[in-house]
Amino acid sequence: MVTLDAKGRHYSGIPLNLSMGGILFQTNPPLQEGLSGTLQFRVVGLEELIVEEVRVIRTVGKTAAAVFLAPSAALLRYIALLAG
Repeated sequence: MVTLDAKGRHYSGIPLNLSMGGILFQTNPPLQEGLSGTLQFRVVGLEELIVEEVRVIRTVGKTAAAVFLAPSAALLRYIALLAG
């Protein structure tokens, strides 16, 4: 589960794909392109909460693609672990 806090609103979503550049996730209600905010998700097994600043760059229905504005070390460690 991911959460996005933007413009005083709180959105919950389901992650679909994650890379060093960004994340693809589904939300309800759909997000607006250009929306910026703080994305949070907890990594099961690592017991780490990853918090990233993102900007939604594309939406199709309830699916949104967001880019990381400045990926953190915690995010890069997690992606390296996934790439294995």
